This record gives sequence, structure tokens and C-alpha cells, in this order.
Amino acid sequence: MNPTPTQAYDRFPALPRHRTVVAVDVEGSTRRTNHRRARMREALYDLVENALLAAGIAEGHRDPLIDRGDGILILIRPADSVPKAIILSRMIPALAALLATHARQNPSRLRLRAAVHTGEVHYDRHGCYGDAIDLTFRLLDAPHLKSALAAAPDELAVVASEDVYRAVIRHEYDGLDKRTFRPEIDVRMGGERYLGWVQTTFAAMAGGTAQSRVGVLTR
Repeated sequence: MNPTPTQAYDRFPALPRHRTVVAVDVEGSTRRTNHRRARMREALYDLVENALLAAGIAEGHRDPLIDRGDGILILIRPADSVPKAIILSRMIPALAALLATHARQNPSRLRLRAAVHTGEVHYDRHGCYGDAIDLTFRLLDAPHLKSALAAAPDELAVVASEDVYRAVIRHEYDGLDKRTFRPEIDVRMGGERYLGWVQTTFAAMAGGTAQSRVGVLTR
């Protein structure tokens, strides 16, 4: 069993660790009864776990999922086997395809907002914290992302931070199409301005469509 981050980093309690930070949140969760929210949470965890596995991001590549009530915080460890590009080129399209399948099979739709950032994350015995976490949630909770999801044709709206856009998206690694991302979010944190690049359509990626990548999980 892998040690938890707080156990593993007792040697260097003041030093952060680099992570790709992914946060997801369910649209309109507060309008559901607690019984419906229980079913929603089960479906959310199943969909997110299957999307991660479809992209090859196993438990050993990430910290334990962090529950956010109506959402999940995912911290992915740096590794040669998990380049940052696959999160946007494979995990996110897989999640969109799984959500579409879920919508066809269930009367209660599950629509998600997601934010992707990368940076240094601090840990203590209570959990994780730091600017990278704070900015991810500022982007996730931006009113424009909520509006983008409300108008989106699919069940998912994603915002990538400026750092992720410059490092990954603009180079169009692994079949990414930078034209599908729009600089539509502007948030402020600590007196500084940060842009977010929004994606609401998830077309075929290099090497196959998002649906074909997760076909084995949806049959």
C-alpha cells in the first residue's frame, strides 16, 4: 500500500510537492434531495475513476481522491508515464464520453465542471493546501464556467489554467486542438490576474475518438 502524502512527506514538512491539480464539481447538486445526492456521489466517483483509468492514470500515479461533497479533488503525481497532456487529451474526453453514456442510461443527468492546473502543493497532517489548490478552485467556481456549462452541448465544461494552456494546449500535444479552448475566464487572487481557457466540446482525439477509448468501460 502506498503511503499517504502526509505520511510520505513528514521528512520535509515545509516543502511542497509538484502536482497536476484536477477538480470536478456537479452542476445543480444542491437542488437534489440527500437520497438523490447519495446516488449522484456514487455515480460521480465511478465516472471519474473510470476516466482516470481509461487514460492510464492508476492509483499509483495519484494521491487518494479528496472528497468535496459534490465534487472531487484529484492530485496527479509527476511521472514519465503520465505526461500532463494526457489529462486533457485522454482523461477529459473519456470523462465526457462516460457522462454522455450515463445521460442516455439515467433519467437524472450528471453534468460536471472541471478545472485543470499544475503547481506546487503543500501537505500537512490535515490535508493539502497552497496557491495551486486555491487557483484551481477559483477557476472551477468562476461564474463564466457555470454559464458555459449551462450552454454546453455536452455534459462537461472544462477550464485550463494559463500555465496549462502555455505548456500543453498551445503546442497541441497528443492530438489536442487549441482552437477548442477559449480564453473566457478572468479571475483574481492575491491581487494578481489569472486567465482560464474554456473547452465545452470534446471531438475525436489522435488515435481514436473519446468514445472508442472508453468503449470497454461503457459496454
